[in-house]
Amino acid sequence: MKVRFVLFLTIFLFASRICSAVSNRVIGDVSELKKLGFEVTVEDGNAGDVISLGVIAPNKLDLGIDDGGIKPFSGIAFIKTLRRIADGPRMIGAQSTHFPLETELLDDGRYKSTITIQRGDLANSYFMVKFTHERRGDWPMLIHIPISRIIEAPATSHPMNERIPCFEAQRLVEFYETDMAGIVHFSNFFRYMESAEHAFLRSLGYDPHSRIDGLETGWPRVNATCDYRRPVRFGDTLTIQIFIDEVRKRSVRYAFELHHDGETVATGTIAAAYVSITSDGIQAVPIPEALREKLLTFTTAR
Repeated sequence: MKVRFVLFLTIFLFASRICSAVSNRVIGDVSELKKLGFEVTVEDGNAGDVISLGVIAPNKLDLGIDDGGIKPFSGIAFIKTLRRIADGPRMIGAQSTHFPLETELLDDGRYKSTITIQRGDLANSYFMVKFTHERRGDWPMLIHIPISRIIEAPATSHPMNERIPCFEAQRLVEFYETDMAGIVHFSNFFRYMESAEHAFLRSLGYDPHSRIDGLETGWPRVNATCDYRRPVRFGDTLTIQIFIDEVRKRSVRYAFELHHDGETVATGTIAAAYVSITSDGIQAVPIPEALREKLLTFTTAR
């Protein structure tokens, strides 16, 4: 019995060490990155299908976890996954190609790396910044920064966290939208984003569900995500900002930021396909050219 206990304890400790050998964190919120000392910039936005990106990392990192150890900067890598995946923990460990980047020490003590990539690779690429533990060199902290979540390549060089929304909507939180804990139920954030999307389309002169040239059309969801930052309560007024990440021939990909009292309470994305609705079913069709041209004015991803 004693031998079994010792063997079990040994296996447990070994497994625990493996599991704690690396700490991973995905940060796709611009305000959170800025607070930690990170910055992502466009070095050259005028090169057609090619874009040059820069990432700046702090020389030390303290997330207030892992027994509070301060972690010195160790290096930056560019990761390209073999297929597009949802932003979040699933990107960690996905099949990918890893490119270590050279770093430059800046005057303010931070480190900078640059890389030139194809615009089409933005959706399945991210930066990985490594920090080591001051007291445990075998326990690195890896910060994953999904590029498509935080940038929209502009025409000139400037920090990417200065994107201007293409539309803003206000929403007062109603009592029925809260749960037993007194905060907004998570599912309502998708309704907030959809409501703002519909208001945006109406502002362009198009109803989200309408008849055009005798054809019944609509915008069903293809993909939707939401990351929750702060709780929202009854009586709060939300500002919902919409950004257009991509306009394709038959679909649009939006990004959303939801704010209350100057703080980001949630961020999300919606990919919507433009479809025709007939007795034979639902089929994706080209977005009307006049509407597509209006949508393209809000994005450089054509």
